[in-house]
Formats: sequence, C-alpha cells, structure tokens
Amino acid sequence: MNTLALFIFALASWSGAFSKCPRQSLSSAYRIINALPAGCDPSNCDYYLGIRTNDEDPQFLDFMMAGNAQGWIAIGFSPKHDMDDADVLACALHPTTRIPEVLDAYNIPNDHDNIRDTIQNVCPHTANFSNGRITCFFSRAINTGDPQDKDLNGDYYEQFAAVDNPAEVVSGNVILTYHGSQTPLISNSKVNPASTNGSVSSSPLRVTLTRAHGILMVVAWPVLAVIGIFFAAWMKPVLPNGWWFQIHRCLMMSSVLVSSAALVLVFVANKDNQTPGLIELCNRPKAIAHFVIGCSVMVLQIINPMVALFRCAPGTPRRWIFNLIHGTSIGLTVLLLALGNAGIGASLFEDTINQTPAESHTILWILVVMVMFVAILLIVLIIAVNRPGSAHSFLHMLMKGKKEEERMLIGEEEGKAVEHKPDIANKTTLTTESSIVRWMGLVFLLAVMLPPLTCVAVLIALK
Repeated sequence: MNTLALFIFALASWSGAFSKCPRQSLSSAYRIINALPAGCDPSNCDYYLGIRTNDEDPQFLDFMMAGNAQGWIAIGFSPKHDMDDADVLACALHPTTRIPEVLDAYNIPNDHDNIRDTIQNVCPHTANFSNGRITCFFSRAINTGDPQDKDLNGDYYEQFAAVDNPAEVVSGNVILTYHGSQTPLISNSKVNPASTNGSVSSSPLRVTLTRAHGILMVVAWPVLAVIGIFFAAWMKPVLPNGWWFQIHRCLMMSSVLVSSAALVLVFVANKDNQTPGLIELCNRPKAIAHFVIGCSVMVLQIINPMVALFRCAPGTPRRWIFNLIHGTSIGLTVLLLALGNAGIGASLFEDTINQTPAESHTILWILVVMVMFVAILLIVLIIAVNRPGSAHSFLHMLMKGKKEEERMLIGEEEGKAVEHKPDIANKTTLTTESSIVRWMGLVFLLAVMLPPLTCVAVLIALK
C-alpha cells in the first residue's frame, strides 16, 4: 500500500512538473557557454554546454548539451570541487533503442554513487543521436522544491562528462553507469547558473597543476635520476678524484627537490576534494596504484640519501653492504618503480584528456619505449660493472673486427697453443678505448633520451 501511494505521488509530481514546462526559447543567446576544446563550434565540440534563461518563463533555465559519446553526457552542479553531492542533469542513450533520454539524477553526499531522482524535474524538448554524437535540449526550473535538486540560483562548480560506457535499464528506467577512466572535468571556479554571464573556463586549475606535476616528474626521474645513476655506475673510471660522485650527488639531490615540488603541486591541485589533497581513488585501480607507488617512491627517495650519510670508505670490508642497500636494494628498486609509475600517471592523464578510448596514448607509449631502453641499459651497466672484462671484450670486438677472434679459434681447433703475452702498450690502448666507449655511452644516452622526453613534456603541456 505504501509503495502504491509513493508511486502515485511520484507520478503526480512528475506530471505536475511537466505540465508547467515552458516552451524552448528560440531567440536569446546562451549566457553560459562551456566548450571543449575552447572556442569550438557547437556542432563539432567534444563537449558543449549552453545555459540561458527561458524566454517564456524566467523561473526556468534552458540547456543545450552535446558531446561525442556512445553512452551518456552530463552536467553536474556541486558545492565542492568534486563529484560528491552533485545535482546531475544528463542525456543518456537507451542501451536497446539507442534513443537519447534526458535524466534528472544526483550523487549521494559523502559518496559518488549516482542515483536517478524519483521526481524527474526536467522538461525535454528535443534529443538526437547521430554519427556518435548526442545532442539534447531541455529546461529545468531554477528552484524545483525537490530536496534532491540544487537551487540553481547559487554558486556551484560545474562538472562536464562525455562517457562511452552504455547506460543501464533498471526497473524500466534508464540510469547512468560509472564513467570509468573518462573522469569528468571540473570548472576551476564556481558559477551561478541563474545569473552568471559570459563563458566559464573549461580548463580546470586541477588539470593545469596536474600538467606541471607530470612535467616535473619527467625531469626528476627519466632525466635527472637516470643520468645521475649512469654517472655512478659507468663513469667512475673516467672521472677520477671524486668528480663522478659530485655529479651523481648533485643530480640525485636535484631529482629529490624537483619530485618533491611535483608532489606538492598535485596535492594542491586536489585541495578541494572531499579528503583535501588526496586524488579521487574511488573505483579507480590505476589512480590507487599511482598514488600508492608515488608516495612509496617519494619516501624511499628521501631515505636513500640518508643511507649515504653512513657509508663506509671505499675499499673497506663492509663497503659491499652499503653498495647493496644504497645502490641495489633502494636505488635500483625506486628507479624502476618511479619509471613504471610514470607510465601509470601518463595513462591516467591521457584517459582524462582523451574524449574516447580510441584515442592513442602517445605519451604512454613514448614512456614505455623509454623504460624499455633504460631497463636494457641498466642490464648492460650491471654486467659492465661486475664483469668489465666480458663487456669490454664485446665492445673491443665490435671496434676491431672479428679477424683476431677467428684466428684464435682456428689455432685452438688445430691444437696450436695461442700465446697471450702481456703487452703494456695493448693494455694502455684497451684502457683508452674503454674511456672512449664510456663517454660515447653517455653521449648516446643523452641523444636517445632527451629528445623523446622533451616531446613528452610538450605533449603534457599542450595536449
């Protein structure tokens, strides 16, 4: 009985709301315009929202919403710089008929679950889906009196979403599904939908600070840390008197400072979240992994220089313990974690920027190739440091050719003793060649790494 009464009340409220719906305005221009990318034409924007006061009834607002999406598009109004406690107006494709439907929904306070409002206080006008693009025109009262609806004569952050995940049908009603990796963008300032004039920035401050975070991390790890480790592992014989150590220490401490600044920026970018400073982790495995690994890397990066303060002098019996802890256990581990986490971060960033999953992850693939190169380089360095003879013989063979090796093999097969006489001149030549190879390795590292990483930084800044 109670269920039937509630249904009759909801139906009466729904009918009452629609009986008051005004006609769509045809003459006045939109007061608030949000376009992605900025300045695009409404007919081809990745996402477009226009808001204006209805000509027939000024207590209503007209909305035009369009976007490239296979599932749904939406605008949310929240008092927080977060999806929490948002009033959501959406246009979703019915998963079976593929006909767009205007929805009135809301996000639960202190949560992010989206609920379809029992009372649909929206006035649909026209809606269509064509060539992968959803377009809807509808109106809504500024103040509906529904406790689940926000009074639009107030200040709110705007949230913009164009999602490919299909909507669902529950009990005959279309409901929104989780947006997945296509995280909605949020305006960098609050607006009053009922009175604000002019355009609102569609590039949130959070995205700008996140870009800076990514660029600084690229500088801190693939550039400063990798080159610093290269000097410690490869350049000792050619930079005597401790110069390799001074360069190594300078680069690694610079890496600590730059990555610390990057960490501060990303916490500032998320200062308005429900948990200030923390990125949105709910139902986002990649975000959780990036956050946990990033914090772990930062802690280890700070600990490792402290370990260096207690190092033994070179040549002492226990020096190997320091080398194992500082260089391998912490140093190598934190480098690999940081490079892997850079890839996760690039994927998260491009998932946010990209409007469809089909878009290429250019930054991610560049970093993947770079991580593969660095991994191979690290293997070569470990071999060279621990078995320099084998590495040098291989490089020497490449430089001198295979004739001498073939002669030695033929002599051994014929049972002839091949005499290896100590040759001071030859030893000096090998040492010189070794120095040349090490310097060439440094030049090769810089030549191969710096141009792609410069491209990564530019793409993060401009994409």
